[in-house]
Amino acid sequence: MNMNTSIIKDFIKFLKRPDDTQLTVGFLEKIKIMWVLLILEIAVLLSLVIPLDYLVNKIEIIKEPKFNYSDTLGVTFFLVVIIAPVLEEPIFRYFLRHKGLQKRIFRRETWDKIFPYLVYGLSIIFGLIHLFNYLNDGLLFYLFSPLVVLSQLFGGFVLSFIRVRINFIWGMFSHALWNFIFAILLPIFYYQFATPYAENTDAYEISITEKPFFVSDESQYLKIDSLNQEIKSIELKQISLQNLLDTLYQKDQYYVHDVLINLDFRSNEHASKDEFLKILIKEYEIK
Repeated sequence: MNMNTSIIKDFIKFLKRPDDTQLTVGFLEKIKIMWVLLILEIAVLLSLVIPLDYLVNKIEIIKEPKFNYSDTLGVTFFLVVIIAPVLEEPIFRYFLRHKGLQKRIFRRETWDKIFPYLVYGLSIIFGLIHLFNYLNDGLLFYLFSPLVVLSQLFGGFVLSFIRVRINFIWGMFSHALWNFIFAILLPIFYYQFATPYAENTDAYEISITEKPFFVSDESQYLKIDSLNQEIKSIELKQISLQNLLDTLYQKDQYYVHDVLINLDFRSNEHASKDEFLKILIKEYEIK
């Protein structure tokens, strides 16, 4: 049995019944454990989480907050990669070892009995607190909530496994690495190579470029040239799409998965607001 298979089998065994067993392995083996589990998380994300998220959104639109203009690259890195693991790991996983205060309070036999419930309970709570990342509050949302935070639920068990099998610092590092990849690295990579949306017709010209992070030392503006509810031109830079919708239409009338954009729109004939909305819908799912 190769080491990759052994790691996954041990993790599955841990999922079935968590046990407080620390491995005695070297630095390279610890790296291997972390990366095997990272790849496993990505596989679960691609094969299960994303398809289920797509289905849930067909039934109940999962609403996230509007883009925050304080979300620069530096601020996002500090909050997501550093602060989040530093705050969350001590709360949800630091005490998952029979030592220190735990050892003084619980006998080994008692600890072994309650340990699986600690892992299950803390991992589930860790997943469910991420529901506060969303704006929904209806019955359907709470019925689907385990699916909405499935990635965090699974991630909670992975981090618990790393914390127990290796140690607390490696669990914190794994948490920070996951956040860095998906909150920093992938957005930068995606938007770096994404093709801007552009359309040129007899009636109008439009171009939209998406940005991953707000750049504080670059200009930000929103200019709308309109007359009698008809639009001649729109030019904006570093404005979120949801902000544009709220400006043109009644606030919260439409919802879109928010994104920071640069936009340039020119109409050869004055376009109505409804016509402009139809143009945006060609590129974005607006509800």
